Amino acid sequence: MDERDARVPLTRRDLWSRSDEIAAGVVAEGGGIEALIAATGSRTLENVVSTIDPAIVQQAYDNDLLAEV
Repeated sequence: MDERDARVPLTRRDLWSRSDEIAAGVVAEGGGIEALIAATGSRTLENVVSTIDPAIVQQAYDNDLLAEV
């Protein structure tokens, strides 16, 4: 096997589900954790944290902090 045959590892973005895509749109529009829960239908914070890309969840927390200012 040579370099041309080597597989390129999948990125986190490559592994996104439809819920991740929805969540990314919500945080891009300034939504926080409650907006993620509502948009993804996850019902609880625990579900969001366990199923959504951690970077998106962090952005939602950041949006919540910015909204408090």
